[in-house]
Amino acid sequence: MKHLTKISAVNAILIFLLLFSQSCGDKNSASGNFQGTLTYVQNVQVSKAFLDMGMTREMVLDKMKQQGAWSDTIKISYNQAGDYRISLQNEKQSYKIYRADSNKIYIFNEGKNSEQCTLVEAVDFDMSGAVDTPEITSIDTAVAIGGVNCSVLRIQWKLGRIDYYYDSTQMRIDPAIFTRHSSEGWSGFLNKSKSLPFGIRKDVMGMSMVQTLTASKAEEVSPDLFAVPALISDETLNPMKIPGIKVKRVRK
Repeated sequence: MKHLTKISAVNAILIFLLLFSQSCGDKNSASGNFQGTLTYVQNVQVSKAFLDMGMTREMVLDKMKQQGAWSDTIKISYNQAGDYRISLQNEKQSYKIYRADSNKIYIFNEGKNSEQCTLVEAVDFDMSGAVDTPEITSIDTAVAIGGVNCSVLRIQWKLGRIDYYYDSTQMRIDPAIFTRHSSEGWSGFLNKSKSLPFGIRKDVMGMSMVQTLTASKAEEVSPDLFAVPALISDETLNPMKIPGIKVKRVRK
């Protein structure tokens, strides 16, 4: 970490946001799966190593806001088919769509004005392209979120970890609809929790992203939210080959 410059540290954070930015009362559909929209607030924390380099939380947030990569609030909508949409409440109205039929996450950083789309396979890979299987551990503690005592499940990789906070009696979901979605340890988490998270903490490369549930609304979700526009392959957009990630043009 001591060899990182300030600029490379910020770039590392932006990569982290690209790859990891995912996922009260309870009212489930007839199938037993929650359908509706969850709202989370986001917060960022930086490690002592970052502070020692002169990189404060405020500097990190300012950089991400300048690049349109930050949103204080995110909304995640789920349907019955195992699709979801993450909507960032930023100036560009950036959004991401996960489609179960392709097992890919489609990222539109410029919102409806996006000319490019980043496709990310919903599988964890290491930099060699091999599947990166994390260690999954139940933490023997309870954490209160919004008055709800939540269990904690930790997903640990060599370079980072995610803690999911959940109450298995609320926001229930059938893990079978996300069987192929192993990125961020999502399928492993759902197999254990059988419910959506009240909180998520993501630690990697000296930074922590904390997402806390503030509202849930069970409702019918429009299929239009999960529609992906026609995309065109363009290898000039992919000068660096990264396992599981490809950029395409949006057909206008």
